[in-house]
Amino acid sequence: MGPPGGQKRGRKDSPTSAEEDGEALENLRLATSEVSELCDAPTLLRAEHFQRPRAVFALPISQRSPSHSDSVVSSLRAARRAFQASTEVARAALLGDYVSMLGAALRQGFLLPRGATEVLSWLREALDCGDDAATLFRRLAAAEDERSRLLGLLAQFGDVQSAAAVLSSISPPSSRPRSLEAERPSRSRRRKEQEKAAKKAQKKPTKAKEVPSSSSSEKALPEPSLELAPPLTPSASSTDKADDSGAIVGEAGAAASNLSRAERLDRLTRRLMSPAVQLPVPGEAQEEPARLTQDEVGAVFERHVPGVKQLTYRGQDGVHSLKFMQSCYVEGLRAFNGADLHNHLLWLFRLIVHQGHDDKPGASRHLREVAEAFTDCQAVQARTIEKVGLQLRGLALDFKGQMVRLVGEYKDMAVKMLAYEECTKLGGPDEYNDPPHYENRVIVDLGDICGLNKANIRQAEADSHAHSRFRPYKPERKRTAALRLAELFDLEALLKAFAAEASTFGSQSCQESLPRLFLEWANERMTQKHIVFDEDTCTRVEVDGDLALAISEVVFLGRPNGSDSESYRGERLLSLFLHDEELVAEIARQAAGQEEAAKEEAAKEEAGKGKDKPVAAEAKMVLEVDLGSHWAKIDAADIMRKVSEVEAKGESEVCFRDRGFNYKIDLQQMVQINLETGKRREIRRREEARIKEGCCCCSCCSLLLF
Repeated sequence: MGPPGGQKRGRKDSPTSAEEDGEALENLRLATSEVSELCDAPTLLRAEHFQRPRAVFALPISQRSPSHSDSVVSSLRAARRAFQASTEVARAALLGDYVSMLGAALRQGFLLPRGATEVLSWLREALDCGDDAATLFRRLAAAEDERSRLLGLLAQFGDVQSAAAVLSSISPPSSRPRSLEAERPSRSRRRKEQEKAAKKAQKKPTKAKEVPSSSSSEKALPEPSLELAPPLTPSASSTDKADDSGAIVGEAGAAASNLSRAERLDRLTRRLMSPAVQLPVPGEAQEEPARLTQDEVGAVFERHVPGVKQLTYRGQDGVHSLKFMQSCYVEGLRAFNGADLHNHLLWLFRLIVHQGHDDKPGASRHLREVAEAFTDCQAVQARTIEKVGLQLRGLALDFKGQMVRLVGEYKDMAVKMLAYEECTKLGGPDEYNDPPHYENRVIVDLGDICGLNKANIRQAEADSHAHSRFRPYKPERKRTAALRLAELFDLEALLKAFAAEASTFGSQSCQESLPRLFLEWANERMTQKHIVFDEDTCTRVEVDGDLALAISEVVFLGRPNGSDSESYRGERLLSLFLHDEELVAEIARQAAGQEEAAKEEAAKEEAGKGKDKPVAAEAKMVLEVDLGSHWAKIDAADIMRKVSEVEAKGESEVCFRDRGFNYKIDLQQMVQINLETGKRREIRRREEARIKEGCCCCSCCSLLLF
């Protein structure tokens, strides 16, 4: 690492140098103290918190000593903890300043070898590379040599640049037209002129065309369906004609293409919120045998997830999440015992832990995500384990599969919002009306209707709490819930997310990533492939919202639904893509079948009116527990069976286990006691009306809804 900075300046034992050293180290401690305090509040971390220590490193320190090196390493260690505790987005934004701070500390030369080695390991960790110090320095030296070579080449082109400047200053001959722009307008100018012409055309009054409403057909559907009438196909009318780009022209083609942006978004939303856009169930996980003890599992999480010991289950004091992670490694998730998913989730969890034990790249990020999931219920834990585990398995998807995956993520967000809305209506959220479990109720009832991920449906079906606490949706309730879910589905945000991710293509993009797969798809399905690059340099991918909408329509509807006059960068939008006529025809057949089924169902409903007669309800005694905001019925069959057995014996205490806790019901005092936390809840008996088979909901039936 070279001689210490003090030897270069000849200031070894001067008292003034010692005072300056102390002042510099004190400044460093002050600069990093604020960073260390942010370990508990990583969201407040900013770039200046790393820039201040980097500036302090520029101050002269005369000699290298163990105390100096240890002080600096201790300060940098605090900064590293704060950096790791921040979110993934924040780490990506702060990575440059964090690495610059570590590099500044290494360049000063006052770190002892042990401290320098530790800082180098942090640098490798941040850059996600596994090279040792020698290899790292060799790479840096090679980069410096390459930089020198390129600077030499740049100097050689100085004369060429001067000659080009002279040529550009020469005036053209008088016979040449004064303005070449008047004869050959640039692409950007042509685009602006076309946009102005399109705006003028829109302002002119036009005859309103009749567009069939989807509301009437939706009411007649036998099952909830969000499918809208598909784009018209060439066979829709004998008078239709197709131009050389595949776009349909004529009366039918005009009806299909003259849609506003809002109508296009609505049509695409209905297609996306259907079983046609659904991610299938991935293959079963391979068996991953246990090779660590529970203590070793805890050590893996402590090494990769700072502060994991302080994580608790839903904020309950003393109920630490780490012990549940250690237990999950051995036994799996208890809520899925006996289910087909049990081994699948167990093996994926072990795979994640083993990746961390082997210090594989990205292990800290994966373990942190799993650790955060263990602060919530087992339904959330299962979703996170499967998502992270399948990422590690590297299941490959094509471009359409990646788009379906992205759509599935935004469907999940809509499900979360719907579950929170419904739990709020029931008096929650609380321990009983729990949004994560209500999400599984929604996923089971609407999963196949709205095309939710098959893996999520499989997990939701194994959630006993969702089935015992919340009643299944009836057909009409499914219809209204599906429509509400479509309203919560944010297509605009989805298009922006796709455009942003597709525009991140670079040399580091892996083969299975969405940006690289998008370019391969564009090479096969677009007529003007260069249009996905920026106009100025054509060196980077640039996708905006309009192009993202057209691409999504081609992928999921077979063709863009823009008007025939709509253009993108001076090119007709409809001529930019090769249309998928098979998909367009398939959607048309599906719409025709749905329309026919709706007519048949409407006829059946009309013929069956007035046939159902109400039947008197029979009463049944049930137990309810006081949750503070409302009384909730105890629906678990095994608990009620135990209550009946105890009452038959003349006893008054019932013990059972639920949601990972041991409970006791005292029928004499009418209380429910959590034996682990000591919390007591009042219970009561109530008469519930149960409708006999064949009865319809009417005024004579009184139902309890929880």
